[in-house]
Amino acid sequence: LGWCRVSHLSPQSSQSNCRFKHKIQKPRIPLNRNPPSRSIVPKQEEVILGDEVISADDLQGLLDETEHENKLSEAENPFLQLEMAQPEEDLEDPIFSDFDEDLDEPVQKDHAMDMKSKKPTLDGQDEEAKFNITREKLSHGLYIVGIPIGNNDDLTIRALRVLYNSDSICCEDTRETVRILTKHQLRKPPLTALNEHTSMNKMRDILGSMKRQQSAVALVSDAGTPTISDPGHYFVSLAHEYGIPIHIIPGPSAPIAALAASGFSGQRFIFEGFLPKTPHQRMGILKELATSERTAIVFESSHRIVASLRDAIFAYGSGHMAFLARHMTKPDEILQRDTIPKLIKLVEDKEGGEYTIVFAPLKNGKPNNDDVPMGVEDPLRDP
Repeated sequence: LGWCRVSHLSPQSSQSNCRFKHKIQKPRIPLNRNPPSRSIVPKQEEVILGDEVISADDLQGLLDETEHENKLSEAENPFLQLEMAQPEEDLEDPIFSDFDEDLDEPVQKDHAMDMKSKKPTLDGQDEEAKFNITREKLSHGLYIVGIPIGNNDDLTIRALRVLYNSDSICCEDTRETVRILTKHQLRKPPLTALNEHTSMNKMRDILGSMKRQQSAVALVSDAGTPTISDPGHYFVSLAHEYGIPIHIIPGPSAPIAALAASGFSGQRFIFEGFLPKTPHQRMGILKELATSERTAIVFESSHRIVASLRDAIFAYGSGHMAFLARHMTKPDEILQRDTIPKLIKLVEDKEGGEYTIVFAPLKNGKPNNDDVPMGVEDPLRDP
């Protein structure tokens, strides 16, 4: 319809009956502020087209006739225009434009709005509608939620649903959690800081309240999966003691991501976490990892990365292969596999961020100081 004037039917019901049932463009339907020239009051199922009053049955017949006439052009039939460019399933939740009172120029809305929830969004698309996230009651328990390690788009749909519907969230840093919730336009439930400074008594109070109220609480870290090189493992251990059900929502993990990207053997590997700060303790851990003859994964900060790699030369040898990852999944990520001395040159002028280092297994537990890199078995070589 070019436009129609409705006396008894609301604009919302007219859109539903006209657009969705008959698959035509949304008519511009104003309220009946200016009555027609003739003193005609339409019945409940009648609409005015120009100076004529037609019934709903006549309107249906007019639509059917138009379809059989091979989609008449707008010039031939100014009242009807079939919308065929959009499939039927795409018409369920459209985003319309507003029109001003004189019906001449369309006025675009400042923001998109979901037709069901009327919830304004920031990026023009409602996240709940996009991912089918609805408000629902989660079963009682502690939900361990993996969150992105760099790219916010890596948050799973299941994680979004849990964060959206949890009664509260225990997080390592409330500022990071608020940033993620804001990015995905989710409601913000009560947040509780839970980190290495949290006392055991406070953890017991939280778990005791969870059990009394039968609530659902999500546990998140700053990045990655909670409890992996993270103080959250104390909280999860206490939850088992309290008999609280544990639910795991898998997500990104820096050690596993770096291991997968390194190409080194993942059948047997060791994850050490952050290396010790003191040189003597750090050297002891590195020698222990080198003699294990397994792939080793460690974390290191930006201001100790050079010192740790230099210590690794004494443990693994100058010709040993290693893999270095920084800012994984971000636009400026570094993923580099090379000998340890060359990796030192790569990071000498880098500032900020944390590193994940993967050391190839050391053959026979002896350091390799040859010029030829060692640490990767040739799959094509005969045993």
